[in-house]
Amino acid sequence: QKYIDMVAQVLARFLPASALVELGCGYGNILLRLARRPEFKDLQLLGGEYTESGVSLARRLAAAQGTAMEIHQYDFLQSEKSDLRIPKNAIIFTSYAIPYVPLLPGELIGWLAAQHPHTVVHFEPCYEHCDQTLLGLMRRRYIEVNDYNRNLITLLGRKAREGLIDLLEEGVSKFHRNPLLAASVVAWRGAGSSAVA
Repeated sequence: QKYIDMVAQVLARFLPASALVELGCGYGNILLRLARRPEFKDLQLLGGEYTESGVSLARRLAAAQGTAMEIHQYDFLQSEKSDLRIPKNAIIFTSYAIPYVPLLPGELIGWLAAQHPHTVVHFEPCYEHCDQTLLGLMRRRYIEVNDYNRNLITLLGRKAREGLIDLLEEGVSKFHRNPLLAASVVAWRGAGSSAVA
């Protein structure tokens, strides 16, 4: 519950927006819980999920809850092939989805920026945020052993230097029930975006 509260508080800071979109949404647990909160209840809800079973279950759970939510298959490695249509000025977010892609392609950030989002927010463990403390080194090794993502921050930094995106915030290693896989909060939007947080 504390994690959901943290996600909701961060996302709410970037309202108003046209929609709330979660990439790598699994069976829709986070989106469905956010949909019950008053600050998000009037937003269009969309999710992208890699597995067919996840898409099917998310649709069933949304119907059972009486929540209007579109779920489509989505692959971080082939974003351009997805049927997911993201409206302009949406808040796009990921939550513990990035780890399963060891190395993200640079094209992903370009594709996201091309959707003209209000803001993109990542609630993700970030390899580059693992410091030289004992805990930081343990986190780094945990990510390596499990072959989790190791380039999200590097990729975003490069795209920011290239002028494609503007990094809005980069909060290091917040919390999670697994202390070796604590989420950082990173927010960005397309360079020169007129969206106002």
